[in-house]
Amino acid sequence: FFQAEDGIRDFCLSRGLGDVYKRQLSSGFDLSRNRKSKSYCGLLRINETTNAPIIMAIATGSRAPDFTLLHKNDSGLSNVKLSDNFGKTATVLIFFPFAFSGPCEKELCSIRDSVSEYKNLDAQVYGISTDFPFALAAFASYLNVDFPLLSDCNKEASASYEVLFEEALGMKGVAKRSAVVVSKDGEIIYSESSDDLGQWPDFDAIKAALV
Repeated sequence: FFQAEDGIRDFCLSRGLGDVYKRQLSSGFDLSRNRKSKSYCGLLRINETTNAPIIMAIATGSRAPDFTLLHKNDSGLSNVKLSDNFGKTATVLIFFPFAFSGPCEKELCSIRDSVSEYKNLDAQVYGISTDFPFALAAFASYLNVDFPLLSDCNKEASASYEVLFEEALGMKGVAKRSAVVVSKDGEIIYSESSDDLGQWPDFDAIKAALV
C-alpha cells in the first residue's frame, strides 16, 4: 500500500498534479481498500493489469455534460446527441487520440470484438476523437467497427469531460485515452483518463460499472 501511495504521489507531482494528490489525501480515500474492492469513487486508483495509477477524468456522481457531435456514415453526416440516450440506455464514451494510429486501432478493435457484451449490459458505445468526421468514417470502415465514431473536431466535448491534452506529440487539442460511463439517468458512474497515449482503459472495470 505504501509503495502504491508513494507511486501515485510521484506520478502526480511529476505531471504537475499536486493538487489532485492533495485532494486525494484530504478526501480520506483508502487506496488499499479501493484497489481490492474495485470501488471507483476516488480521484485516483490503480490499473490492476499495468499497476499504473489512473486519474479520474470528470468526477463520478456528477451530471454528464450533454454534447452533440458529428457522425459520418454511408448515409452522410448526422448529429448524435448524448442526452437522446437518457432514460433509454447507458452510454460508454471511449475517447481516443488519433485515427489510423496503431494503439487506437488495437483499442477500438478490442471493443469491436466485445461490443456484444456492452449491448447485453444495455449500453451504447461511442468512440470519440478530435479528428474530422470524414477521417473517422474511413477509420470505422477500415476497422469494420459497428459502433459510432464521433467527431469532436471543435474539442468542446473533450474539454467538458476534462480529457483534452493541451499538447500531445506536438499537436494541440488532442483527446486523452479515456473512458466514461454515463448511466441511463445521465449520471457519471465511471471515469478514467491517462496521459500515457499507449495505456488502454480498464475494460473489465467499465463493464463492472454497468452491472
